[in-house]
Amino acid sequence: MFWLNRVGYEALLCLAICFALPTGPEVYAQKPSTDVRVVSFNIRYGTAADGENHWDRRRSFLIETIQSLMPDLLGTQETLSFQRDFLADKLSGVKKGKKGQAQQ
Repeated sequence: MFWLNRVGYEALLCLAICFALPTGPEVYAQKPSTDVRVVSFNIRYGTAADGENHWDRRRSFLIETIQSLMPDLLGTQETLSFQRDFLADKLSGVKKGKKGQAQQ
């Protein structure tokens, strides 16, 4: 390619790179994610004598925290049935799973 000047050589190289890159809709199609976001949360019994940390004072914060994490799967510990029902009511699209050792 001795007959190409510097600008012509750079233009030819640029074209070669452009044609070598993949094109078409498959380049822009998003592949489905295989990632799963799992969150485990110790709710703490809603009947515990927790003073200023009582369930009534922390439940709104709990909902905000869970929503900000956007889990695909949420596991909870020390969750009483009324707390589980509160979570299901406040978190849209949540399906109750198997009931573990929830107390009434």
